[in-house]
Amino acid sequence: MMKFQIASIKKLLPFPPRAQDDFEKEFMASVDMNALVDLIVPIYDRHFSEEDVDGMLVFYRSPIGQRVTKALPEITAESQEAGKEWGQGLGAKVGRKIGEKLAHGDYGPWPPEQQDSPQQKH
Repeated sequence: MMKFQIASIKKLLPFPPRAQDDFEKEFMASVDMNALVDLIVPIYDRHFSEEDVDGMLVFYRSPIGQRVTKALPEITAESQEAGKEWGQGLGAKVGRKIGEKLAHGDYGPWPPEQQDSPQQKH
């Protein structure tokens, strides 16, 4: 999961491709899994009983649990992209609706501090 996230993040870095690759290598080489475990275990401890964790271990060691583990990074990325596209479409639709109401004066006058704002001209 971490490698998948790093691959996504490095594309956003304002570095040349080789520097992005070096970032990924350096980041992964710097990972201290014991420190990460020490950070995460108390979070799980607050939310799950020992019996819950035992049940999760049984699940994640099962064939379907292994499939979930393998597919989850890609599912997460695809879901984020789908949600982003959905949100952008919804935002545009609502923005048009509000823009029409603004154009018709449905919200009353603009506040004095916004009289010359670019938004007012739309």
